[in-house]
Amino acid sequence: NGGEGLMLRQPKSLYVGTRSTTLLKVKSFNDDEARVIGYTNGKGKHKDKIGALRVELKNGLTFQIGTGLSDKERANPPKIGDIVTFRYQGLTDAGIPRFPSYVGIR
Repeated sequence: NGGEGLMLRQPKSLYVGTRSTTLLKVKSFNDDEARVIGYTNGKGKHKDKIGALRVELKNGLTFQIGTGLSDKERANPPKIGDIVTFRYQGLTDAGIPRFPSYVGIR
């Protein structure tokens, strides 16, 4: 364990020391749902919009989801109390989803 994913190489392709069209990384993702409890302010191009959703899992843990929101969703985000679906790549030692990404409202 500890790896990010599985690397698949095109048969008989040569090693290339940079990104390659003959090499594909396959990652596994989990998904879950959380309740929106607030927002953070956007910065840079997201100024005057939300930066991230503050959410709470069923077990009471809270964290933020910023990745995956479109500009339209940042301007008109899910309402506080809405249940949203997100995907993530494992859990931190504290049980917080690692790299959460917004998918949509349940």
